[in-house]
Amino acid sequence: MRLDAKLLDGLSGENVLPARCAYRPQDGVLSLNGEWAITEYKSVHEADDGFLESELNGKIEVPSCVQYYGYDYFQYSCLNYPFPYDPPYVPFDNPVFHHRKRFGCRKDGDKKYLVFEGVDSCFYLYVNKSYVGFSQISHRVSEFDVTSFIVNGENTVDVLVVKWCAGSYLEDQDKWRFSGIFRDAYLLSRPRGHIEDYTVNTALDGTVEFCYNRGGSEAAVTLSGETKTVRAGEAVRFTLKNPGLWSAEKPLLYDLRIACAGETINEKVGIRSVTIEDGIFKINGKHIKLKGVNRHDFHPEKGAAVSEADMRADLVLMKAHNINAVRTSHYPSSPAFYKLCDELGLYVMSEADVECHQSLYLRRKENEACSFEIADGDMFAEAIIERNLDNVETQKNRACVIIWSLGNESGYGKNFTKAAELIKLKDASRPIHFESMSLISGREEYYTVPLDMVSRMYPSYEWLDKDFLADPKERRPIVLCEYSHAMGNGPGDLQRYRDIFAKSDRDMGGFVWEWKDHGVLRGGGYRYGGDFPEHANDGNFCLDGLVGPGLEIKPGILNLKKLYGDEKPARESAVKAPSVLELHGGS
Repeated sequence: MRLDAKLLDGLSGENVLPARCAYRPQDGVLSLNGEWAITEYKSVHEADDGFLESELNGKIEVPSCVQYYGYDYFQYSCLNYPFPYDPPYVPFDNPVFHHRKRFGCRKDGDKKYLVFEGVDSCFYLYVNKSYVGFSQISHRVSEFDVTSFIVNGENTVDVLVVKWCAGSYLEDQDKWRFSGIFRDAYLLSRPRGHIEDYTVNTALDGTVEFCYNRGGSEAAVTLSGETKTVRAGEAVRFTLKNPGLWSAEKPLLYDLRIACAGETINEKVGIRSVTIEDGIFKINGKHIKLKGVNRHDFHPEKGAAVSEADMRADLVLMKAHNINAVRTSHYPSSPAFYKLCDELGLYVMSEADVECHQSLYLRRKENEACSFEIADGDMFAEAIIERNLDNVETQKNRACVIIWSLGNESGYGKNFTKAAELIKLKDASRPIHFESMSLISGREEYYTVPLDMVSRMYPSYEWLDKDFLADPKERRPIVLCEYSHAMGNGPGDLQRYRDIFAKSDRDMGGFVWEWKDHGVLRGGGYRYGGDFPEHANDGNFCLDGLVGPGLEIKPGILNLKKLYGDEKPARESAVKAPSVLELHGGS
């Protein structure tokens, strides 16, 4: 097999198992985190020459980003792709980071699965020198059935991590361009006939529905002391008397136990509802304001390879400063992150791993402000849909997730319309967000797309306070997915925005950009993009957080704490005479 073929041949994976809800069984988990061997190649063409027989010459910790170990280079980009724009092609010189791990295992009749929760940007997987598969969505959980590849005793896993692939055209997020196995890796040993996927639905009257989506053997499901059996393709329901509801203020969770084929899975269930009624966004039937921040995976000493302890530190500090919501900008977070938000009580807008920012300003058609060739073209249609459905399937059982977001700064077109329609078929219990809909404002289509809220970044006060509410065609609520930019001495406009939010219950609130400065710790201090001038970069634009890279308190977070804490309950806005408006987006 020629390695370079997979980089351009389609935008999905090969032999990656269908996405399932995020869980780890109680037993049978062998962590592959820790020390791995590593060797760097200039390209897959160099690696093609007998890499499986080679000795690797370095050591690296997993999870990690290779740049922190002296490989490749540090580069920060906000908008531009780090390679020439020519989809689906990527440069010939395209670094490859060959990772190798040896581990002991028994071939005992159980099914064996290798799981990688995040690898940037794509990887080829080999077990005992045999090719297993390929994956190229950086922030998804990639799971492979390796039962037939495992032997008794010592096993060897080789992972070729490639810096860029066709999927990189959908991962043009504002971030440091790290590479590596940056989230947990592990081997699952599971009994044959185990459950594969399930959905937990809840209602405010205390009904908890367990849907057994895929698997083999009958399962026994226990909730609040009651056990019911269920087969694949069926559902069972429990009714809790006087149920306590989950919210950011009171994150009450119930223990749910799944026993199937001799295996146990422990779940946490939060009972809550998300609705939009008469243009008002409600949790558990009550209007709430999102007092949120945008958050990237980042740690100054590890880059995107954040641990569960790092995530908890972020969230605990958010809670201490009256923050009640997080947008996972601009990709799904680790499964552990969502469980922590369930536990600690934070509302989450879970965003798909989709952004093609620079493409909006290239190959413009005449008289068009932006190019929608990725959003509306055929080349990436299946990939955009897959990345969105993967986000939904993986996090569908988390109470904290109250909104699905189709991605960020990608333009609008048929591919996102189709993704939204399919999400609604999968999960009708949560509304859908996509800020790039603002790029088609002024068209009739703007009012008919299958999106449940209007979204803007940094709109003018006048548009938010007057024009939006006066639009006679608009009945949806509005959320500011980014507002009050916290760079430098910012944010300086929090009070003005919060005053406007309070005027109308159709204003959902918003998410400040952003939570943390992204300064990499090198040479005894924090460094930003412009500290690595040998590669194109966006300077200090990565230093735009409420807190410092190491969670150092800055004036911005103290200002936000005061205003979020002092916020008065929202009230209905006064009825205003309709007018004919030309919506301009305000930014």
